[in-house]
Order: sequence, then structure tokens, then C-alpha cells
Amino acid sequence: MPGLNYVVNFDLPTDADHYVHRAGRTARGGREGTCIILCEERELYIVEKFEKMLGLVVREGELFEGRLLVADEEAEVEA
Repeated sequence: MPGLNYVVNFDLPTDADHYVHRAGRTARGGREGTCIILCEERELYIVEKFEKMLGLVVREGELFEGRLLVADEEAEVEA
């Protein structure tokens, strides 16, 4: 979709190829953007696996009162 800046994953795939397909190629056709992963603590091993396999840098954040608070940044992102 042209102009799509964010992709939100509510149901995290366990396979790296499926993640790439959902987060990148399907949603943005290879264009740049941000993928937000909403997951439970017990699913963090999947995120860590994607970081290693795909060379991703994932920043941890927390949803609070409708805002995404990113741990390593001063600013918050409107969700």
C-alpha cells in the first residue's frame, strides 16, 4: 500500500520468512517503514530469534494510555 508507514503485528508468526512477508513485502512493497510488534513477555524469544536471523534492531517499548513509550528514547510515539 502506498504511504503505509506502520505495520502492526498482533499475532506474531514464529517463522522468519512469514514475518518478513507480513512486515515488509506484503504491506509496503519493499518501501521503508516501521513494524510494531505487540507481544507478551513469553513471546520475546521469537522477537530475539528474528533479530538474530534477519539482522533486525528491535527497540522495546510499552503501551500506556494510548501512547507507545520507547525505552531508549526521550520522545513518545502516538499510537
